Amino acid sequence: LGTVAFNGSAQTLLGETTFYGLEKLGGGTLDIVDSCTVTNTLTLTNGNINTPSGEGLVLGSSATVVGGSANSYLTGPLVQVARVPTAGAEEKRFPFGSDGTYRPVTLYTDLSGTGNDVYYRGELHEGPPSNRIVPGAIDHVSQLRYYSINQSARLPDPFAVAATVQIEYNADDEVDTPSELRLVKSDGSGNWIDIGGIGSGITGSITSDTFSSFSDFALGSSTENNPLPVELLTLTARAQEKSIYLRWATASETDNSHFVVERATDGEHFMPVITVPGAGTSEQEQWYEAWDHQPLSGKVYYRLQQVDFNGERAYSRPVSVDLSGLHRIRMTVYPNPTHGKTSLMIQELAVEKDCQVQLISPRGELLQASYVRTPINSPLLVDLGEVGHYPPGAYTVVVRSKNFYWSEKLLID
Repeated sequence: LGTVAFNGSAQTLLGETTFYGLEKLGGGTLDIVDSCTVTNTLTLTNGNINTPSGEGLVLGSSATVVGGSANSYLTGPLVQVARVPTAGAEEKRFPFGSDGTYRPVTLYTDLSGTGNDVYYRGELHEGPPSNRIVPGAIDHVSQLRYYSINQSARLPDPFAVAATVQIEYNADDEVDTPSELRLVKSDGSGNWIDIGGIGSGITGSITSDTFSSFSDFALGSSTENNPLPVELLTLTARAQEKSIYLRWATASETDNSHFVVERATDGEHFMPVITVPGAGTSEQEQWYEAWDHQPLSGKVYYRLQQVDFNGERAYSRPVSVDLSGLHRIRMTVYPNPTHGKTSLMIQELAVEKDCQVQLISPRGELLQASYVRTPINSPLLVDLGEVGHYPPGAYTVVVRSKNFYWSEKLLID
């Protein structure tokens, strides 16, 4: 009947374990690898708990959650158990967070039926939900994050539920007209359903009307107010020559002043590198690019900080580029110029890489491609074959993988 406290800066819990009480202290992270059950109290004081997919962390029917903040939350799914029947409404709190933001969701259920355990699996997803048709009463849905909550019984006995959900929001959700904030849920057939609610303030919470089925949940707005930030479609980063090329796109923007490209070597402590102007307000797809011409060595993380005209900020998920040894690559195409056969020599690459070798025409057309694996610190000779049948001009030989890109000019005379 005691509590086990995890107070290290980085700890891993292996094996199936049941705790009466579990507390996270000491900052850092606790990674749960296998199934873990808490029967009485889960306490979040300082530091985060990472849970695996499936049912990695289960709170029993009598368990409660204590604490939770921007300094201590769950990342990954959480399963909560309820008993049927229950005496009135039951509260199940999911203390989720991500990237230093605390975004809990609370489920209130009123169950009736036979005496089975009912399992509620919740998870916070950063980024836009799947594209769905919005009802006439909803103008748009947040593209910043959404929640999944699903219900299942372990025995096939009937039960019914009348539930509501409460979602907390803060500055990065960009709520400016709380009276027009709404909650939506998916119907499983490609549509959003308006489940009501009104925001409690610029920051605060919103509680839905009653519903009886479970799926994805998100913030929505009944009007064009509540920007519910920039809809970011993609962000990529790759090494190109001795620089990092970053490219991203937005599907829509509202009052978007600019982007700040940030980088870090640990994935946590980001520093600004480049500023790129935004498109203001736009319903059209916008593409952006930036170059980091003085990249750091090793594995580097990049993310976008998006800044509105009013100073509100939101952050993208980070992407990484592994630069270990890549700056040492040396390519030689010979003979160059050529009017017959030619070869490519790749040297001094300090990591093994699956690469594609391409020949690009002066008009940018892909003429040929082959796949190679570069050895560590050993030269690799790639036969480009007979290229003399191509028209004379300046061609490009490219070596590329998932996160880097090198090129060399080839003159065919």
